[in-house]
Amino acid sequence: MKFIQPNIYYPAKYFDSHTPLFHINLKNIKNFKDTPSKRETLVQELRKLIKIDLYGKCVRGAKCDFEYCYNRELENHMFYLAFENAVCKGYVTEKFWNLKHLIVPVVLTRRVFDKWKVPDSAYIAVDDFKNITELADYLLYLQKNRTEYLKYFEWTKTYRKTNYHVLHKKLERKYHQAFILSQNGTYAPTYNPLCNLCELLHQQHGKGHPKLIIPDIWKFWKGPDICIENWVDLYLKGKHKEAFDKANWSEHN
Repeated sequence: MKFIQPNIYYPAKYFDSHTPLFHINLKNIKNFKDTPSKRETLVQELRKLIKIDLYGKCVRGAKCDFEYCYNRELENHMFYLAFENAVCKGYVTEKFWNLKHLIVPVVLTRRVFDKWKVPDSAYIAVDDFKNITELADYLLYLQKNRTEYLKYFEWTKTYRKTNYHVLHKKLERKYHQAFILSQNGTYAPTYNPLCNLCELLHQQHGKGHPKLIIPDIWKFWKGPDICIENWVDLYLKGKHKEAFDKANWSEHN
């Protein structure tokens, strides 16, 4: 994200430039697949209450070109189901960050996002609601309430999503990846954020910052109480908070 101070914030005239409000259908997009979090179960239950559009290679009869889905279909939707395939400490699904259009993402739990200082009003969390009926009712309410829906874009008064390709153009002049490209040959990506992050971390260490080494990355990532299996099933039974407590997940873990 990039800090800005605009006079007019997105999405100015959003409803005026789209289909009239009462014609806007409640549509959501997600990547559908069997997962540790059981997000697919939640989608199946939500589909009984609201209309959900499914796209991706895991959905029968709903395949479409990736760029088309993200550039054309997504911009016609008010919400995006960015459900995590696993509910784990420190893990935020890439689907939350890679949206090219500013619509409201819906995630599974707010506890994961609190640690990363993401503005509370930038997304909707499933576990903000006692059950999926309340969630569905709230989404339908936002569909019809322009003022309340636009509050989810207040953060754009301060920040703007950064274009990855533009950012890479700026970074490569200072942090080029000649060595990485020479090692990986034709298989090296044009822009790999993880490589840039690793490069920047090493440079910061040379400036006096403490060195952090994780001797066992698997234990760090998959150790006890790191992930909560079958989170959606627990939520639907009203037992997800007990699971958080048992795993020693604080409100701001």
